Amino acid sequence: MGFFGRFRGSGKQPLPADLIPAEVATVELDHLAAHTAESIVAVTLAVEAVEEVRARIRERSAFALRGGGTTVIFLPVDNALSPAFDPATGWLVPVTSAVAGEIDRVLRPVVGAYELAGTNLGFIVETAAA
Repeated sequence: MGFFGRFRGSGKQPLPADLIPAEVATVELDHLAAHTAESIVAVTLAVEAVEEVRARIRERSAFALRGGGTTVIFLPVDNALSPAFDPATGWLVPVTSAVAGEIDRVLRPVVGAYELAGTNLGFIVETAAA
């Protein structure tokens, strides 16, 4: 099984575009990328950004990461939904309470790849480019 292989075919519903609030707090990052890896969204960020992401996730409010021409918006939701890409907005990542807890439990400010059980989301933590 590949790095994110267990997430293939999750059966989750697609994310409705109307879940994006009018106001979203934005965190500007020097190092950010997002891409699909099999059936999930892999968010790549610098070690220095991890604690900010974890703190925002714990707040359970919508927020966006922006940098390197990429935007990833994390949206609190009640039911499990699949991430989506909107060309005008960026990546839309639904986060249930369970997923928020998993991100806070698993994601660390240490270089590596982080799989989140039962989600269509993973993180790759890298050193910031010099």
